[in-house]
Amino acid sequence: MIELLLVEHVEIAQFWPALKPYFARISGRVTTEVTPDLILEKAKDRRLLLWAIHDDGKLRGAAATGIRECGTETVAFVEAIAGDGMEQWLLPILDDFETRAKRAGATIIEHEGRMGWARKLPGYRTVRVVLQKVL
Repeated sequence: MIELLLVEHVEIAQFWPALKPYFARISGRVTTEVTPDLILEKAKDRRLLLWAIHDDGKLRGAAATGIRECGTETVAFVEAIAGDGMEQWLLPILDDFETRAKRAGATIIEHEGRMGWARKLPGYRTVRVVLQKVL
């Protein structure tokens, strides 16, 4: 069973060694300022939340998310997401993110990434190089 588990702030140091390799994949595949070090810094400063993605108790991936105010909108965003066998868990995990974001008061969710993400995220539209969905 796919589970999205929040890494509590006090647990970051404990879980970071397992999550970091997933985030390192992102900067290795595309030119981006989003690096594992930046994700860790933002998580420590509480600007991002870290998530562990499990399937039947096995770590399958990691994600970093946040919320920001943009004018009159509250935007939840996926800063980074990577893992193994994503085709099996990506959509259920994003559904879970959307539900949590809406509960937290977000009206929009965004995911920035390579153009290939547009094929993987039904219901999203390309805005700049950001995929956006109204919640």
